[in-house]
Amino acid sequence: MMTLIALTPGLRLQRTKAIELVRIVYYPTASLVETAIRVLRRLYPEDHIVFMRSVDDILSAAKWCRLRAKSTRNKILWYAACLFYYFITGHPLSDGNKRCASLLLLWFLEKNSYEVIGDLYTLALNIALSKTSLEETYKWLKKHIEKSK
Repeated sequence: MMTLIALTPGLRLQRTKAIELVRIVYYPTASLVETAIRVLRRLYPEDHIVFMRSVDDILSAAKWCRLRAKSTRNKILWYAACLFYYFITGHPLSDGNKRCASLLLLWFLEKNSYEVIGDLYTLALNIALSKTSLEETYKWLKKHIEKSK
């Protein structure tokens, strides 16, 4: 049992008892994905990036993946693997799927205090060429993700 000090609306300090500190996990929304795609369109205007299908399907598939894990770290890793893998294989964009998947993955990990140590481009390319499965993507990320300092 640990004691937490919480700030109440009246700006009074309040001591509360908690069995376990719950960690907040930040997940991307469809509007965030659309913002990332607008950024990519500005960076790569020659690629004519357009939506081929809804990103909601990919976010739903990634959400399903986090149900596989028990711990918060594993939920983050499974979600990251699914988001990255399904964005590349699902082809929601006419071009730039690997770039957008990488951008979303790095955002998601940074928001949750993790960083990638390794060659993300090769992983993305192997997923696009069907040389890497979802399980292998998860294992790669598990090996190449560290807590941010």
